[in-house]
Formats: sequence, structure tokens, C-alpha cells
Amino acid sequence: MRNSWALLLLLSIALTTGCAGTADTEKKEGKNSATSEEASKQALEQSIEKDKRWLEESATSAGALEVLEAHARIARNEATLGRELEAGVWRERTLQMANKFEVAPASPEAALAAEAMFYLLEPKYEQWNAIAFEGGVKAQHTLVQQKVKGQQVLHEEYTSILAYDSPRWNIAAYYRIATMMHEFARTLRVAEIPFEEGSEEHGIYKQQLHELAAPLDDKAGQIYDQTLSYAEDQGLQEDEWTILAREARARLEQERAQR
Repeated sequence: MRNSWALLLLLSIALTTGCAGTADTEKKEGKNSATSEEASKQALEQSIEKDKRWLEESATSAGALEVLEAHARIARNEATLGRELEAGVWRERTLQMANKFEVAPASPEAALAAEAMFYLLEPKYEQWNAIAFEGGVKAQHTLVQQKVKGQQVLHEEYTSILAYDSPRWNIAAYYRIATMMHEFARTLRVAEIPFEEGSEEHGIYKQQLHELAAPLDDKAGQIYDQTLSYAEDQGLQEDEWTILAREARARLEQERAQR
């Protein structure tokens, strides 16, 4: 019996020590993670300040590429820090400087301008994509008009990115144009039906929504395919935007198969 109690005591001590050690390890890992995150944040802040100082001291005598690269780095770092308003300001400045330098299409400078323009459009895209078809027939009619108008404006703005002739950002723009078609079709298919379920009006309304969605899906599929073909021609099959387009194309096919 004495040996049994001794064994239990040793086991209890071992388990307690193990738990305490695990807790200590978790605390240490959490502390290290917080320290690493703070160090990364400080590094980004320092990079931003360094680029700002350089622009103040050298922007008037430096070349277009150096100036635009500094603007782009600041915008990216501000975005990484979650400061989207500040990032937007520097993206606007990037475009202003690109216009000032009259950057040539297909140049490294043009790619930086295209990047800035793309990300400036993203909040507009998110706002547009958030429009859902809810309420009565009259309310939905207004929302549909709003969605159509917003799509037309965004389509023109994403298309304007192509003028910079930057392969990577051409892919991003094509991808976003396709996703607008794709998401519009989805919004139509999940729209609130403003009639009693089981009624004739309910069935007709739902059928009309699906008939409106079908050509949008077809167009989205075509643009996804064109985007992927263009990416292959440019040797950018593994670019971030190509991968997103490939995944979106697969989702579209999966959705079609499930109908």
C-alpha cells in the first residue's frame, strides 16, 4: 500500500510539473509572438519614416521609378499595418506622380501605377458587392438599378488599368471584372423573393432571377478563361491573381454542377 501511495504521489508530481511546464511554454510562446509582432510593426513604421524622409530630401532630383517605388512601399506598409485610409492617400499620390512623370505603358513605373489604381478600386468593389436584393418588388427594382450602374462604372475603371499594360495587373483587373459578373449572378440567385413561397408569383419571380443570372455566369466563365489563357501566355500561371482566377473558375463550375 505504501508503495502504491508513493507511486501515485510521484505520478501526481510528474503530471503537475508537466502541466506547469506546458503553461509556461504557452506563455513564453505567446510572449515571443507578441514581441515578434511588435518588432515587425516597428520595422514597418521605420520603413515608412525612412521613405518619407527620402522623398522630402531627394524626390525632386530622383528618377520616376525611385519616387514611385517609395510611394508604393509606403502604401503597402500602411496597408499591412491596417491603416487603409493612409494607404489610400499614398496610392493617390502614386497615381499623381505617375501622371506627372508621364510613365510609359509596360514599364516598371506603369506597373506601380496600375497597382495603386487597382487597390484604390477595391473598397468600391466591396461596397458594390455588399448590395443585396431585399425587400419588396419596388425596393428590389431600385437595388438592381443601383447594382447595374455600379457594375458599369467599376467595369470602366478596372478596364482603365489595362492602359498601363502591366501583365500582372492586367490579370488582376480581368479577374475582378469576371468576379463582378460572377457575384452579380450569385446575388440574383439568393435574392429575397417578395411573394409567398409556393405561390405562382413566387415561382415566376424566382425563375426570372435565374434567367437573368445565367448569362452573367456565362460571361464570367468566358472572362476567367481569357484571364487564364493570358496568364499562361505571359508565363504568370503561379501569380497570385492567376491562382485566384483559377480557383474562382473552379467554383463557378462547381456551382453549375450543383444546380
